Amino acid sequence: MKKVMAFVFAGVRTQGLSVLTHSRSVAAVPFGGKYRLIDFTLSNCVNSELTTVAILAQHAPHSLIKHVGRGKPWDLDRRGGGVQILQPYERQEGRRWYQGTADALRQNLDVLENSGADHVFVLSSELAYKMDYSWMFSHHLETGARATLAIAPLRGSSGSHFGAVRADEAGRILSYDPQGGETPPHEAFMGVYLFDTPFLRELLSDPDPSNLFLDCLLPRMTDGREILAYHFGGEWLGLASIRDYLGANRGLLAAPPILDLYDPEWTIYARSEEMAPAWVSPGARVTDTLLSNGSVIEGRVERSILSPGVFVEPGAVVRDSVILNHTRIGADAVVERSVLDKRVCVGRGARVGNLTESGITAVGKRAVIADGSVVAAGVEVPHREIMDDDPLTLTSERSFG
Repeated sequence: MKKVMAFVFAGVRTQGLSVLTHSRSVAAVPFGGKYRLIDFTLSNCVNSELTTVAILAQHAPHSLIKHVGRGKPWDLDRRGGGVQILQPYERQEGRRWYQGTADALRQNLDVLENSGADHVFVLSSELAYKMDYSWMFSHHLETGARATLAIAPLRGSSGSHFGAVRADEAGRILSYDPQGGETPPHEAFMGVYLFDTPFLRELLSDPDPSNLFLDCLLPRMTDGREILAYHFGGEWLGLASIRDYLGANRGLLAAPPILDLYDPEWTIYARSEEMAPAWVSPGARVTDTLLSNGSVIEGRVERSILSPGVFVEPGAVVRDSVILNHTRIGADAVVERSVLDKRVCVGRGARVGNLTESGITAVGKRAVIADGSVVAAGVEVPHREIMDDDPLTLTSERSFG
């Protein structure tokens, strides 16, 4: 796509994702074992031949900046175009922190102008999805719309986060409920927008500006001419709550998976840790599970997603859970229906979560669960602030039987 660029909203903290967004933006949240959510948006861009990308970052950006780097894993480390991360900074006119999605775009209109783009995508990073933006671009040109908004049937439970929209087959938007809709049929805004550059500039120059991007669109959304909907037919996973997060990860274990990560025609690129292959001991049992590189399994793992470097000691049991990088599950411990962030240490004989109760347990980064302790279903264990020389941060020596 020539003379097209993309802005990616990556600066938000989604409260519903609990401990996962305490020290990282939602764009940097790990997903599916080896990926982060930003990987899906950036991979969609490069697979669609959209190679000029600006990421709008604010909340806890360090993990995101380290992950994206110069964009090499996505072939976006290029002289012409490529990827850049835009953070708020003090200017002579007194600009400050981004006050919202619309304000973030407004503060960076100069980047759009300097790109020379005639059209601009505005993309969310709260989704795990595969989408060829070139199809949406062709649809936009064919309809003559000034703005095109992607909509799709809602997946998961976060209707109030994505809102409910009704549109006819021609893409005319009939109604929109920001709180979500209870009565089908309705679809949801995916957070994927395409604009003619002059129209986006016009929306953002309102003399009584809103700081929220969607609010800028609402007054003109249902006139049936300028703003039309694009019905997306593929799978998408909106991750606005810890329940959606666990459910979406477990959906990768379905047959067929809810989102196919093995499609050679649409690779999801990512920056990966260089680690040894996963190892399963002779006495271990692993069923219906995704294992990432560097995992060592000496216990029992069922219906779970394990990220790189996870260690499950002998006698330990992990069920229906997502375990992030370099977390250690101690001998004879039980982890069920839980999400454990990076470098968590679950002590010997401890119990975290419970399959028989409805709540999902979330354990923050570097938290330590003491030997023999019980963390009930639905409990949120905060992350642990530690110094770099704290001995508990060191990776324990691993036994291979």
